[in-house]
Amino acid sequence: MASHFEWQIKTFWYGVAGAVVSWLLMFVLIGFPLLLAVLVWVIYRIVKGWLALADGKPVDASKLV
Repeated sequence: MASHFEWQIKTFWYGVAGAVVSWLLMFVLIGFPLLLAVLVWVIYRIVKGWLALADGKPVDASKLV
């Protein structure tokens, strides 16, 4: 379970950091596609974590993807 908690914490903080950077870059219009990419990445990590939890396997929390 510890690996899942680490996975969730990293997903949250990297997602927040990506959203802040995207928001700052919206003034030069690159932030909109970047925000979409961050959203897709967060959804991917949530699904990957849920699938590993359902299988009873740990997730490798040291990896970002």
